Amino acid sequence: MTQKELAKKTHTTQTVISRIENMSGNPTIDLLKRITQALGLHIRVNFG
Repeated sequence: MTQKELAKKTHTTQTVISRIENMSGNPTIDLLKRITQALGLHIRVNFG
């Protein structure tokens, strides 16, 4: 899947996806959830 395709599926931009890939972005938990769902994965976030 290309960055552009992933961006479309997650309702964000290709630039945001690129920044996340390059470790220069700070995605929200909501965006991480949308990305994992688009990729068919699951995410678990634990605090403290």
